[in-house]
Amino acid sequence: MTHINEKQANELLEDLALIKKAIQKNTPVLQQIALDKAFWLLSLFGGIAIILISLLFDYFIRQAGSFDALAGGTKIFLFSLIGLFIIITGTYKWIQFTRSARAVEPAITGWGLFKELHASQILISLHIPVGLLMLFLTFYSIAQGHPELSVPIISIGVGILWNAYGSLFRTKQFYVGGYWMMITGAISLLLSHVSPFINLSYSVGMGLIIFGIASWTTTPRGE
Repeated sequence: MTHINEKQANELLEDLALIKKAIQKNTPVLQQIALDKAFWLLSLFGGIAIILISLLFDYFIRQAGSFDALAGGTKIFLFSLIGLFIIITGTYKWIQFTRSARAVEPAITGWGLFKELHASQILISLHIPVGLLMLFLTFYSIAQGHPELSVPIISIGVGILWNAYGSLFRTKQFYVGGYWMMITGAISLLLSHVSPFINLSYSVGMGLIIFGIASWTTTPRGE
């Protein structure tokens, strides 16, 4: 059996460090960010928050009989929760996005990160048509008196985008979350008589939680 001395061991560790650095350098910044611990934590938090807010909406509407019958104070409270959720998650996401990007590329700036996000023609060709289609179908369904259809539209649209992210970033958790969104979105079409807030909670809310769990189980424990 061949034994290595301390000098050889140190050289081996240096070689491994160089290999790791080379892999990181040739791995897209966005792919490495997608694997960051902060984002599966954010996904878990977002999923739980969406479920809780959806259940609150459903509870108060059931108590009042309809959304229009809700007291002004109740509406302010519920929409304040949504606003707070958007501000907290949006701010945290951008801070962590920038921090994770700088861990990969220390010299990157906010503008550089923005360009990185929009540098991929694949992302642009996905975001614009799918995003516009989701907006159009959502507003159209609401205008036609079927707001409950907005949940499957959003869920299926996000699922399509996440599956594309799975291929682009080569990360399995996007497939898991994406297929969950698409399947439950299709199911919610068949359950349009069920409260849209209930459909939203198990489709989008649980989708984010499942994505977070899948990300946690596929992230190396040392990271």
